Amino acid sequence: MAAKKIKKSKTVEQPAEQTLSQSIDQILKAEQMVAIQKNIVLEKAITSEDPNAIMKANEVLKLIDDRDKSDRKSYILDPFEFQNSFGFKDRTASLSYNMLKSMARTPIINAIIRTRINQIAAFAEPQRDKYSIGYVIRKKRIFGSNSQEKVSKQEEKRIEELTMIVENCGINGSWEADDFDGFVRKLVRDSLTYDQCAFEVIRDRKGDIHEFLAVDASTIRLSESYDDDQFKNNDPERKQTKIKGYYPSYVQVHQNNVTADFYPWEMCFGVRNPVTDVNYNGYGTSELEEMVNTITALLWAEDYNRRFFKQGSAPKGILKVSGGMSDTKLQEFRQQWNSTMRGVQNAWKTPILEADKVDWVDLQQSNRDMEFTQWVEFLIKVGCAIFAIDPAEVNFPLQGGAGESGGLFQGSNEARLKQSKDKGLYPILKFLQKRLNKYVISQIDPAYELVFCGMDALSVEQEHKIDYEAIRSYSTVNEIRRKRGMKDIEGGDIILDGIFAQQIAQKQMMDGMGQEGQQNVPDFLSPAEEGEEQVEQGMEFNPIVDAFTKYFEMELLKN
Repeated sequence: MAAKKIKKSKTVEQPAEQTLSQSIDQILKAEQMVAIQKNIVLEKAITSEDPNAIMKANEVLKLIDDRDKSDRKSYILDPFEFQNSFGFKDRTASLSYNMLKSMARTPIINAIIRTRINQIAAFAEPQRDKYSIGYVIRKKRIFGSNSQEKVSKQEEKRIEELTMIVENCGINGSWEADDFDGFVRKLVRDSLTYDQCAFEVIRDRKGDIHEFLAVDASTIRLSESYDDDQFKNNDPERKQTKIKGYYPSYVQVHQNNVTADFYPWEMCFGVRNPVTDVNYNGYGTSELEEMVNTITALLWAEDYNRRFFKQGSAPKGILKVSGGMSDTKLQEFRQQWNSTMRGVQNAWKTPILEADKVDWVDLQQSNRDMEFTQWVEFLIKVGCAIFAIDPAEVNFPLQGGAGESGGLFQGSNEARLKQSKDKGLYPILKFLQKRLNKYVISQIDPAYELVFCGMDALSVEQEHKIDYEAIRSYSTVNEIRRKRGMKDIEGGDIILDGIFAQQIAQKQMMDGMGQEGQQNVPDFLSPAEEGEEQVEQGMEFNPIVDAFTKYFEMELLKN
């Protein structure tokens, strides 16, 4: 009996490897079920009205590591930078933020920056029609597709909601918040001055975007934990709090003291001219840093001309007086002359020398040497070239430059934008567009995007001319009407081309002639349909048949 029991147990027993494998599968399945249940509970807690549940869910979400695992070995920042001990990485450039701010006040530089700000601010409003400039919120398009998808009523309502969020820089506009026009102006000024622009994205307790506002870019620095992969290996004490797998990326600094830290989704730190040089510590290079010598030369030329009028030491001429005049008379004459003919702050003091007669020696034939016109123009051209703007746009139509003048938004779109579209205006608009889509629009609804429009827009006259050429070569009237949102008309499926219309007319004429010929066919061509009587009547009119009949009857009568 015992032997039978032992034999039975051997047949039921499974290999140890298979049992362990099944146990692992069960554990993995249980972990998946727990994770799913956890996500369901967190979602219910986040969307609930219970403040305690929302706070608890946020605490749990902060511990979830959403960051993609990476195994990067290279470093992107200077690992031995001294400023790390202060909690942030500073710029290694020799020019401070205050120095860059002072350089931006130089008249020509200020004119360039103001011009770009006004040009870009013109796009900071919803586009009124396809002929104007502005921005639109639209559904994201498939890459490589130019077709426009039809928008439903619900999608139109969503687009209107997103547009109002952008206009108010938040869900609800407040008196303290920026509007979009002021927001864009602040970002562009900081970007052109420091090559840094920053705006904070403020979220509510549920994690949804509530507001976004511009921040002084000169106070924002990269945190010492900006490079997470390097920081987690070099920070055994874990001084920074890790949320969703990320450490703080940016900090706000006041007098070298960190006052606030920001995670990647809380602060947009935009750099237009990024470099891979680790010595830059992740910062860019401002146009003003590249113009140190140019701005210095401009200031020297301006100061020279200013001092030339204020306290010029080079005399405009020499007055020679007859030698027969006594020293007393000569001194009185010198004092009277200087008191009446001298410039501001003793400028242009005229030397008076004793001579045989009164004579004037002119020492200033022209003021061209004083003005240095070509030198100043060259410096202005260099500055405009670095900022990628034409001198004519800042009211300096210099010799050898573009001959066109006038404001950027005067005349047709092509004439207004052809000088700055590809050089400087379009890159800044593209830069702002990408930052707004990444940190604001995609975070609210990833199915939509913000696009600045009007750069390549056609005027009404240009579009009419294009349609006129198309309707005379390859498009029909109804196709053009559909393009403009109009209904088809009868006979509109035709190209208004002379040769094409002539071919259609000839074809219709040939078709008409063919039908008329079929209607005039003689009756004797179809005797079977006309009957035997019509056949006999047709034979009487045949002379050959008639002669044969008469001959046949005469021969029969003879017989």
